[in-house]
Amino acid sequence: MKIELHKKAEEDINRFPDPIKDKIKSKLKQLKQENAKHENSKIININQKQVFRYKIKNKTLDHRAIYDIKQEKIIIYTIFHRDKGYQKKIARRF
Repeated sequence: MKIELHKKAEEDINRFPDPIKDKIKSKLKQLKQENAKHENSKIININQKQVFRYKIKNKTLDHRAIYDIKQEKIIIYTIFHRDKGYQKKIARRF
């Protein structure tokens, strides 16, 4: 499967420092291989729409990616630190 970053997800990832950005990209490659079957993926509801939440976590990361799978593509809508939570501005992206 191919991974496609939504414009907002690109903006999100570019806000992180380079070491964090590189680790997130590495984790997204794992998601690409396992898609919705990945153990850190879960279906959640945002604005009455079902999407996937992917935990991007290790010793230095505690981030989340919200994505969907359409036509053999994983579309990443947003990436954020867990502390930021699922704020209204994130929900407005759908």
